[in-house]
Amino acid sequence: MTAHGRRSFGIFVSLSELESRLIRERIMAGVAAARVRGRKGGRKFALTKAWQRTAQAAMSNRDTSVFELCKELKVKSVTLYRYVGPKGELRETGKRVLTAWRRIPHSPVKAPGFTATQIATDPGSKR
Repeated sequence: MTAHGRRSFGIFVSLSELESRLIRERIMAGVAAARVRGRKGGRKFALTKAWQRTAQAAMSNRDTSVFELCKELKVKSVTLYRYVGPKGELRETGKRVLTAWRRIPHSPVKAPGFTATQIATDPGSKR
């Protein structure tokens, strides 16, 4: 490699490193802005609170077939055991599901004369 080639290569490496750092800064700024808006990100849980309670009650019963329960809940046995133990006890992931809070949708359907907060907190609404 010639001196000019080595120099050009070094410049391209520097530009590439700069670009990757700029991308990372932008991503981190976007994540921080999303957290301020109340968004956490991440994958949704495979089991809802209701399904988890069903699985917990079924697993505490010795006559329950894990295969049939998994078919009913539409999950694999590995996922089921990640949430609920073989004796019906909650595991760490299951506890996180129960403590997770449901965020009010960002832009609910607005009715004339009502604010978004009144619609979201109305006990008669079907949310």
